[in-house]
Amino acid sequence: MPKNTSRWSAFWKTLAILVCGAVALIPFWFWLLCYAVLSPDGFWQKLVVYGVGLYFLGVIQFVLLVIFIVVALYIIVDRPW
Repeated sequence: MPKNTSRWSAFWKTLAILVCGAVALIPFWFWLLCYAVLSPDGFWQKLVVYGVGLYFLGVIQFVLLVIFIVVALYIIVDRPW
């Protein structure tokens, strides 16, 4: 019989996954804020904003996404390894 089958444990697991997902998306939220503040108009301005976003924040976003998948798997499955 699996343990932690109560409603509260399911709620806390869901809440933990949502919080981890929000933390993993911090670089994206930061880029959206910068894009909204800078509001580029021309082609070159948008190219620079997208380039900086992909180059700097893209790598951080990818690493946080992998960490989020591992943590979510660990939260969902009682003993993943």
